[in-house]
Amino acid sequence: MSIRVEIDDNLDLKKSMEKVKEKTFWMFGSNELWRLSQSYIPYGASRNMARNVKIRGYVGRGEIEHVAPQAHYQYIGKLMIDPATGSSFAKKDAKKVYASPTIYLKYRSSKASREWYKAAWPTQGRKVIDAMQKYIDSGRLRLHG
Repeated sequence: MSIRVEIDDNLDLKKSMEKVKEKTFWMFGSNELWRLSQSYIPYGASRNMARNVKIRGYVGRGEIEHVAPQAHYQYIGKLMIDPATGSSFAKKDAKKVYASPTIYLKYRSSKASREWYKAAWPTQGRKVIDAMQKYIDSGRLRLHG
C-alpha cells in the first residue's frame, strides 16, 4: 500500500518542489511524516504494522509503504465481510466485500484513525515542512550549481 499526501496550502509549493531532484530529500520528508504520525496509526490489528514500512524517495516525491497484510484494510478503515456469511471473519480464500451500509472501523487509541497520514497532517504537517526546510538550510541539499 502506498500513501500519497498532497499539500493544500496557498503556497506554490508544488512548483517550487519540482526543482528538487534529490531523492534523499524526499525520503527524509517521508521519514519525518511517518515518524510524526505514529500515534495516528492503529496498533490493534498488529503492533508491527506501524513499523513494518518501506520508505523511499523518488524525484519530486516520497513514499511510505506499509507492508503488513492488513495495512490497506486498516488505512481504508471500512468493515469488510464475507458475503456468504455476513461475518468479518472469513475462510482463507473467501473474497470479502465492504459492508453495506458502510461501517467504519473503531480504533482503541484516541488519535488512531483511518487514513492516518491525512489525519495527522493538520497537526504534524507544519513540523514536516519545517524539518524539510532545515534539511535545505543545512546545505545537504545542493540547490545551487
